Amino acid sequence: MTRDQQITELRKLVSRRISGLLFWLCLAAAVCGLLLAWRVQGQGWFMGAVVLGIIAAVLRRVSVHQHDALAALDSARSEPASVEIDIEDTSESRRYYARVRMASGAVWRMEFVPLCWKPQAGTFAAEARFAPAVEWPALLLLEEGIFHPVYRPQVS
Repeated sequence: MTRDQQITELRKLVSRRISGLLFWLCLAAAVCGLLLAWRVQGQGWFMGAVVLGIIAAVLRRVSVHQHDALAALDSARSEPASVEIDIEDTSESRRYYARVRMASGAVWRMEFVPLCWKPQAGTFAAEARFAPAVEWPALLLLEEGIFHPVYRPQVS
């Protein structure tokens, strides 16, 4: 997929509000599970509710970063950066990490999930875009593709 196609996919993903809808669905199911656990005194229902609550929290965090990425895409605030991508490949999953060195000197560490592309390990030139109320790069545009943080990035 080209970078422009990935940007279009990001816009579609945020406009569909799927992660927001799933958040509310998981939250409602967790509350119902807690009420049912209280009513029937069942530990299974309680554990199910806790798991759904954790899933809801993760979905909420991810959707916030997706919205920030879209806001950054439409923002004029950008800065050149160098991105060092590391890949942690286990038998069960593949996790992507980036160390983003800003032209201003700041260095951000973040985990990301690529949107419709397969990053390679290495160092790449990028354009870092910032959302209006966010201090870290909310979206990174590389020649090969785009990505945004999954969790709040840390300053190195």
